[in-house]
Amino acid sequence: MRLSLVPLLALAMLAACRSRSVPPPADSGSRPPLQPVKVLATGLDFPSDIAVDATHAYVLASDALVRVSLDGDGGPAEAFFGSRSPLAGLAMDAESVFSFRKADGALLAIPKTGGPARPIAKLPAAYSIAADASDLYVTSGAIGGTITRVPKAGGDPVTMVADLDFPSDVAMVGEAMWFVEYGRKRIGRVAKTGGAVSWIATSPTIIHAFAPFVGGIAWVDTGVRALRDGDREPREVWYLGSQTVTVRDGFAYWAMELERASGVFRRPLAGGERVKLADCPERVEAMTTDERFLYLAERGAKLGTLLEPRSARVLRVPLPAGP
Repeated sequence: MRLSLVPLLALAMLAACRSRSVPPPADSGSRPPLQPVKVLATGLDFPSDIAVDATHAYVLASDALVRVSLDGDGGPAEAFFGSRSPLAGLAMDAESVFSFRKADGALLAIPKTGGPARPIAKLPAAYSIAADASDLYVTSGAIGGTITRVPKAGGDPVTMVADLDFPSDVAMVGEAMWFVEYGRKRIGRVAKTGGAVSWIATSPTIIHAFAPFVGGIAWVDTGVRALRDGDREPREVWYLGSQTVTVRDGFAYWAMELERASGVFRRPLAGGERVKLADCPERVEAMTTDERFLYLAERGAKLGTLLEPRSARVLRVPLPAGP
C-alpha cells in the first residue's frame, strides 16, 4: 500500500540518495535472469493505488477509477467510473469497488458490473479505506483524526480510534485492523471489534507505505523494513527507501528508480539475498500481487521537470518460482 503524503524533506532525502557516491551493499550469489515486464495498459494520469481480482486490475488515477484486464494488450486505459470530484481511497470485495469523493467525503460502492454508484456514508477528510466481509474501515487524514467503521450495507458509522495525528493508510489482516499514524510516525493495530490500540512500530522519519501480513508488518521510511512477530527490533530489508511495498509468501517486494538501484526487487523477510526481478524505468506509485504476478502502477514519463500527461502505465511482472 502507498501513502501520498510525502513532504519536501522526504523528497530531498531521496534526491540525496541519487547522488551518493557510496555503492549499495553487494549481494552474494548468482543472478537469476530478469523477469519479463508486460504492459497491460497505458494512458493513465497520476495513479495512486491498485487492487486486483481474478480478472481485472482496478487503478485509482487522478481523474477516474480505471479498470484494466489482467490479460491487457498495452492499449489505452479506459475509465471504469468517473467523477466530477477526484476520488481517493481504494478497496473492493467480490461485487463492488469502494472509493470516496474528495469534495464531500461521500463513500461510494461502485458495482463491478457497472451502473450508478451507491452512496454509503459521508465522512469529511476521509483518506484511506480497507474492507472485510461486512464493513469498511476509513481513516480521516487530519489532526485529531479518526478511524471509523461503516457497514457496507449502510448505517451509522462507529468511531474505533480517535484523537490521531493524521491517520493515513489502513489495512485488514484477519481479525485485526492496522493503520499508520502519519503525524507521529508510528504503526498501530487494533481488533476490528474495537478496543485498545497496540503500537507495533515507531519510525524516526515519516512512513511512506506499509504492508501488514499474517505474522508481522513491513514498511517504508528511509529504507524498507520488516518486523515479524517475536522480533525485538525491525529488520532492515533494504537500506534505501521506496514509494511502496507489498508482502507475499514470506517475501517483501519493492520498486526503486534510483540511479544505482533501479528496478523491482524482492528479499526474504527472514533475511537473505536481495534479488532484482525486473527493470523499472519510472517510479512505481503502487503495487499488489496475486498468486502468480506482481502488478505495478507506474507514475509516468518525465517531460523536462514535469510529468508527461497520460504517460502512466499498468505493468505485470511474474513472481519467480521457488526461493
